[in-house]
Amino acid sequence: MPKECLLVVSSDNATYQKINKALKKKVAEIVHTRTPIETISELEKTSFTGIFIDVGDKKIKGSRIIEKIDAHSDSAIIIYIFPRTQINQASRVIDRPFYNYLLKPFHPAEAAMLFSRAERFDALNKEVQRLKPHSKTASAEGRDAGHDQQAENHPSSLEGFIEERLNRFVKKLNGTKGANLYNMIITEIERPLISLAIKETKGNQIKAANLLGINRNTLRKKIQELKIITRIESA
Repeated sequence: MPKECLLVVSSDNATYQKINKALKKKVAEIVHTRTPIETISELEKTSFTGIFIDVGDKKIKGSRIIEKIDAHSDSAIIIYIFPRTQINQASRVIDRPFYNYLLKPFHPAEAAMLFSRAERFDALNKEVQRLKPHSKTASAEGRDAGHDQQAENHPSSLEGFIEERLNRFVKKLNGTKGANLYNMIITEIERPLISLAIKETKGNQIKAANLLGINRNTLRKKIQELKIITRIESA
């Protein structure tokens, strides 16, 4: 099994030290780069599990390093670090409907918690993506051959789809002390659901709240709690 390596892109040594303290026992290696040139060099020779990038860093700003990281690290978990005073500008910097982020200054425990949550979400997302082509192929084969029984073996409803995907996940955690499975799963489902609703309504919170069947204040609270950043249209 390949060793997990993390990359921290920041000229701020304190930022690196906090992330290193939080995650050094979890991964095999944490690499620190301070400039875009150093970063590209590391990306070309190492496959990273996760990348922390200090977007507010003066040496990173305007370098187009975000696009280069996206191009070199399709499978990596990317976490963006913003100064609290610049968080409103986040959506202008990153061209994504939602993403993981840390606000500076932060405690090492925040970095560890966020990375753990991002890993779980990434794993669930990969499971869903892996199932999609399989489901389409099986459905097409069932129609062509007229095999009704085969179609019954594949989930035809949202409930069935979720149950099938969660089945092995629950089995893996069975017996784990303090797994807190209910809250963990609800949080992981809530975040992409709300993000997709906002994306579908082009950032209009009123329309997104109507689509989700919740009021706007609840939606705003969830966006803050789950740390979802989007391009929000004025409503």
